[in-house]
Amino acid sequence: QWMSRRRKAGDLATVTHEGVALVPTFQLDDAFDARPEAAAIVSRLIEYGMSGWAVWDWAEVPSGWLGGETPADLIRAGRVGEVDVAVDGLVANA
Repeated sequence: QWMSRRRKAGDLATVTHEGVALVPTFQLDDAFDARPEAAAIVSRLIEYGMSGWAVWDWAEVPSGWLGGETPADLIRAGRVGEVDVAVDGLVANA
């Protein structure tokens, strides 16, 4: 139910593989609770029109906007402001 509510709220990206819903872990903390800072970024990406697969791919691929680091690694490191700038660039250049 937790996952369903979060997906409907638009702040949790999930993907389905062979009938199983998967949650990209960059959205979760060490206790497997949702990271609010990740939820805010995911919400922006979903509003931009990205699917769960696209969000996951974007988060895990090194970005030129981030000096070659991945958005997921920066979120885990608490460097969310840098990821927000990358999202701004993505949305503005669409």
